[in-house]
Amino acid sequence: MDVVLSEKRIKKWLVGSIGVLVACVICISSYKDNNNVKAAEIEDLRIKRDTNISVNENGILEINRSKKENVITMGEENSWTLFVYLTGSDLEADYMKASGDIQEMLAAEIGNNEEGKVNVIVQTGGSNKWHIQDIDATKIQRFKVEDNQLKLIKELPLASMGDYKTLYNFLDWGIENYPAEHMGVIFWNHGKSITNGVCVDMLYENDALSMAELELTFSKVYSEMTNRFEVIGFDT
Repeated sequence: MDVVLSEKRIKKWLVGSIGVLVACVICISSYKDNNNVKAAEIEDLRIKRDTNISVNENGILEINRSKKENVITMGEENSWTLFVYLTGSDLEADYMKASGDIQEMLAAEIGNNEEGKVNVIVQTGGSNKWHIQDIDATKIQRFKVEDNQLKLIKELPLASMGDYKTLYNFLDWGIENYPAEHMGVIFWNHGKSITNGVCVDMLYENDALSMAELELTFSKVYSEMTNRFEVIGFDT
């Protein structure tokens, strides 16, 4: 009797587990279709997923990403470029939070010194109101922090900061024009959790960059670099 009951319990557990697995697959499929991944557009990148996740024979989780065989420095020795992807949203429009952070950047001693050269390049967008006079809410703008000022270096038509193409265009342009020995990217804005992404653009129905968009964008940019980003940070 005990053996029969055990078999029944096992069968019941298996049926329940299969049900949970099916539910998870359905949820994942729904997530891929509906969480703003914009799968059809991402196909335009025509690159494979950069992250391979597996469990080895010892039960240990392994995460592997592509690596450069021959790393070549992209800029002058001791040089740094930090790209700041500043999506203002209601944090700027209602609370002036982005402007406050920009003022902190302007107050810092950034530029050339004995330790090396530092560039801070900022792209703004995603808010219907900015509290710094030089920032135009109707455009995508790129600035360089220089001599304690925000210097406009490029303007583009308005686009969603939550679209991978906007991010890719910024980073692709950035590494071409401001290559450095050390480079990093900082995302500034709301975080909508790991399932819903970051950088919520209030001008485009709260469009946000999903994790899939971030991964694919960085994969494409990485393929065009001779080195890598040393820092990818989220002030979100």
